[in-house]
Amino acid sequence: MKIITFPEREWADIKDRFQKGLPVYSIRVSDERGRYDEGEKLMTGWGDMVIVSDRRELSGGLEGLKKAYEYFNELNEEMIDELSGYDEMDILTLEKI
Repeated sequence: MKIITFPEREWADIKDRFQKGLPVYSIRVSDERGRYDEGEKLMTGWGDMVIVSDRRELSGGLEGLKKAYEYFNELNEEMIDELSGYDEMDILTLEKI
């Protein structure tokens, strides 16, 4: 089973969303892009099982992300800086199993 990783600084927020029964949206770039498929079951770094309920491919860099990602305004400056160097991205919707 594949393990999906997240920065440890995000773990508490992700765990909280899963505990509330909410999906988690994750933007994947570089070698993570195309790695996960819709319907695939994954393990988190802390041991939760999740499923990829949706995967959207997008291009156009930050402008494409602004148009396609409804939560763009929730990204902080650090996240936007990290993503600014990528033209193509995947947006994953993850749900805890």
